[in-house]
Amino acid sequence: MTPVVVDCDKLEPGSRPELITSSDQKAAIDLPAAITPDGDVVSRWTFTDAEREWIARGADVYVFTRTHGRPFQPISLVVGDVEEKR
Repeated sequence: MTPVVVDCDKLEPGSRPELITSSDQKAAIDLPAAITPDGDVVSRWTFTDAEREWIARGADVYVFTRTHGRPFQPISLVVGDVEEKR
């Protein structure tokens, strides 16, 4: 999976692009994201052809959220066009 730039026009009006940097985290990469007026952070991911084949064959997708012992934050995972999910 690779993060790609979020099209802010498909999100809530007033959403703005943001680059979340991984500055001190060796295992992390910079994350292009968008910030909505409500403060939600939206990232967009694309799959390789091999990953798409695995998913088509029924492979599961796992989401890891590093909370560092703090309370878990709500997340949403959307497949397809984000405009349909607003």
